[in-house]
Amino acid sequence: MISLLALGVTLAACIGAGACARWLVRSRESQPLDAAFSLALGLGGLSLLIFLLGLGQMWNVWAFRVVTVLIGLAGCAHLARTARLPRMPRLSASEILAAALLALLFTVALLGACAPVTDWDGLSYHLAVPELYLRHGGIYWISFIHHSNFPFATEMLYAAPVALGSPPAAKVIHWVFYVLMAAAAGGLATELYGKGAAIWAALAAALIPAAVWEAQAAYIDLSTAACMLLSATALLRYFAARDNGRCWLVIAALLAGMAAGTKTFALGWVALSAIWLLFDRRGKSAIVKDPAIFLTIAILTCSPWYVKSLIMTSNPVYPFLYSVFGGKAWGEAGAEMYRQSWTAFGAGRSPGDFLMLPWNLLARGGDFIDGAIIFGSAGPLLAALVPAAVLRLRGHGRTLAVAVLGYTLVWFALSQQTRYLLPVLGLASVIACAATVGRDRVAKAARAAVLAAGAVSVLLACALALPAFEVMSGAVDRDTHIQRFVNSYEIARRLPENTRLLLYREPRGFYFPQQYMWADEMLSSVIPYEDFSSPAEMLAWLKARGWQAALINWRFADPSKPGRDLELWQGAISAGLVRPFPGTEPSDASRPGVEVWEIP
Repeated sequence: MISLLALGVTLAACIGAGACARWLVRSRESQPLDAAFSLALGLGGLSLLIFLLGLGQMWNVWAFRVVTVLIGLAGCAHLARTARLPRMPRLSASEILAAALLALLFTVALLGACAPVTDWDGLSYHLAVPELYLRHGGIYWISFIHHSNFPFATEMLYAAPVALGSPPAAKVIHWVFYVLMAAAAGGLATELYGKGAAIWAALAAALIPAAVWEAQAAYIDLSTAACMLLSATALLRYFAARDNGRCWLVIAALLAGMAAGTKTFALGWVALSAIWLLFDRRGKSAIVKDPAIFLTIAILTCSPWYVKSLIMTSNPVYPFLYSVFGGKAWGEAGAEMYRQSWTAFGAGRSPGDFLMLPWNLLARGGDFIDGAIIFGSAGPLLAALVPAAVLRLRGHGRTLAVAVLGYTLVWFALSQQTRYLLPVLGLASVIACAATVGRDRVAKAARAAVLAAGAVSVLLACALALPAFEVMSGAVDRDTHIQRFVNSYEIARRLPENTRLLLYREPRGFYFPQQYMWADEMLSSVIPYEDFSSPAEMLAWLKARGWQAALINWRFADPSKPGRDLELWQGAISAGLVRPFPGTEPSDASRPGVEVWEIP
């Protein structure tokens, strides 16, 4: 559980990062939205600074303490200088209710984010890779975690919480991007429809089921969504040519590049934005110059991650496009594994399936996520509002809808996972809020639908945060809470820290203090399982390289498809070639399915 001090320092450091980037934003209009622009740009700059420290092998606890204290002090100074009660606009009763629901969503999600980290990807690589970098003193080639070569801008921000012993602070940082996404949706709606639509778009974006879930997890998709929505807002300000228009083109490009620095998928948004610029500036002298400036800045902003991957693996988008670029310590088996895992999501890839996508995203959410059905669904709100909104779209709203359609096509052709679609769902929420504008019956019904969905989403957020409430109240202690979600946690604490450990069907290595390696044949090509003719030969190979034990999490093993790696281990176990690691026998109810075998 995050302490109040760590929570305060985390929020102050985020504010400080935004204060350092405030000089880039020179608007005279919406101060809250300008703060959102500054905060996103500042966090992006901070992630680049941490990345450079990592390249220089300067990652250590003291370095992160210095950076955190300096940025935190900047945040406190900024608050002291600017803190004042804002002038409250005159709001209708429904707008006050929408603002209250939005505040409740933020508050409950923040409480949930304060709980110990238990989410799968967070423990597997979003936090685990920065933790491994810290052990090494900086960024290096991790042969067994191919995810470490993804664009890692958001994970750089997570390095400080990991280094300073407060992992839940990483979830708080991701929650900050949740707030930024909602603010960006409100700002984008203001540009499209006027100030009256801001609160409705902000609430519509915040109540997306996947967003509510991710706001309490150490993932990165909300940072991608926030940067994309802010980039779109900056483009609209540029088109309006207000407040130093060319400055907004630069900001839009920086934010698009930052989005591509968090996820490879977001490169599609960079390309679509350039096309948007090309068509929306037609007939003007800047028809070629503007897209060229945008692409240059965006590509330069995200290039450090792709250049790093190119240098380390010979593939700028490793491990993707293996047939084109190849890649270090990768192969056809891994490429096929990715193809199968990606195409396993979704409800088909034919033209007819694309036409059915709105219905499938509403009713068949389980097909689009590896988890609870509700978080794979786009929710009923979009389905209710989009038909009315389409009839009310004008100007840039139509262009944005086309851009959303284009990005959705890219997503549809690659991997149909709802969390990868979060930026599009955020943009679609803004487009849908065209239906809330006006005083006619349609607008009133649309606003009522947003309020109803918001109330349900608050209940959903509370359900997600319930385990955090139990930890905060003392009803459940930290270790019990983690063990409830991570069935290998208890045994990781019992193993000697100097044990060199292989992990099978258990990539969640963050809580393992031991030197470990993912050993699954489909996740790592380091161990040549196909070359072993017998379990004894495999054990001899592992022993020669200093590995002392293997942890197997049978809960996540498929008995019908054990794979060559587990076939060899099953043979070694049944033949008595290995024995339970001392102090770990037998597997009991507190850690069901987890076994640790000593390599003789």
